[in-house]
Amino acid sequence: MSNSPQAALLAHAANLDQHLDENRRQELLNMPWLDVLMRSYPGQPREIVAACHVIQYAGLEEAAQQITRLFQSHGSLPVPEGEEPPPGPNRPTIGRQPRANEETLLLNINNRYALRLWEGDLLQASSYSFGFYDRRQNRPVNTPPGYRVYLNDRGYPEEGRRGTLLRSLERCFRVPNGPQGTETYLIQEGRSISVWRNNVRASTHEIPHRARVQIGNVWPVGPIHPAVGVPMWGF
Repeated sequence: MSNSPQAALLAHAANLDQHLDENRRQELLNMPWLDVLMRSYPGQPREIVAACHVIQYAGLEEAAQQITRLFQSHGSLPVPEGEEPPPGPNRPTIGRQPRANEETLLLNINNRYALRLWEGDLLQASSYSFGFYDRRQNRPVNTPPGYRVYLNDRGYPEEGRRGTLLRSLERCFRVPNGPQGTETYLIQEGRSISVWRNNVRASTHEIPHRARVQIGNVWPVGPIHPAVGVPMWGF
């Protein structure tokens, strides 16, 4: 097995967790989150399933924390007494911005604005969240005056064709006067969108697919594909 893909996977995962004490590692591997996760991968070795998610979340501690919260959000795991359940994967939170360790990408529109794309709350629906970002001020902003986002209905946009207007969550649910920098849109991975400014197409973007790691015949989703857009961390 030393030269097998499984061995390479385990070695990669172990390298990410070099700092982790073996007792803590065993504790994390025997927590309920992995028991629940194993139901989705019948017949697969526990250590291989764990390693795939260690790589996806860049560490066993982070994988255990994030997956536990995911399962708590839809009832697969109990929420400790006195704690609020985390937002569910199918319950996007209006105004929710990227969390501290959530990967984001910038899709440049022009020298002033970009779209900032992040994982969001609809992972199981293969969707991302995004919003406008002011490149000069290095901060998120609500939709600037004159700007609109359109879904290109036929793949790459035809000349002069706008497609379907995308509305933010705030506009869809008629949330007035939201805080600056919190307006949020949803978009499925693999779609094509265009940003228009004052009736002129300013930019076109292909929304990336998440990377996937194969476990047997199952392909769990991974982070945003790094080949598209400009990676950002800590914003």
